[in-house]
Amino acid sequence: MLASFLPNSGMRFFVMLALNTCIIYGCFAQNNLRNFTAVQIDKVVYLHWTFEKGFVCTGTTIERSHTDLNFNKIGQIEGICGSFNEPIEFSFTDSLPLPNQLNHYRLKLGSSGYSNTITVLFINFNEDGYSISPHPIGDVSTIFIENKANEKLVLIVYDLNGQRVKKIETNTNSIIIRKEDFKSGHYLFQLCFENQKCLKGRFIVL
Repeated sequence: MLASFLPNSGMRFFVMLALNTCIIYGCFAQNNLRNFTAVQIDKVVYLHWTFEKGFVCTGTTIERSHTDLNFNKIGQIEGICGSFNEPIEFSFTDSLPLPNQLNHYRLKLGSSGYSNTITVLFINFNEDGYSISPHPIGDVSTIFIENKANEKLVLIVYDLNGQRVKKIETNTNSIIIRKEDFKSGHYLFQLCFENQKCLKGRFIVL
């Protein structure tokens, strides 16, 4: 019915496509969900969301994907979700997130459709506070560091003879390591924060 009032066939196509997308993926569910977030806390990912007042469904399925395409069920909250009288908050802890890669999450809200998809990069830091992926160093690898305050970091790489071969500065939580910058072998590195705290580690270049 709506399409008959639109001025041309191209516009009718895009409007009908949007309507069909809403029917399949649940625009109603998305519009009644707010503050859907995912954050890494130590070794887990903590999910939190709020249902708007007036929205209810039966059962909430938590799904995860590493591609943003093929999702798998990782949890289920039984019973009524939401309330006619007030906003309702829910949370879920993913205790086995996919390490050193993007984790995509969505909610299936009973028969009301799906939430939007949210994404978090989960880094499995070692006991020294860093992680290298992939390792040994491929064409391009990344050293991830816990740097929540975005402090200035200085990475200095040494060969096994103690000679400095590379210096990189950043204020983010990751540093790119390129194979082309090194000969094959073992390397030591020191990573220092502005507050003089330093981490030490090593990596292998094939």
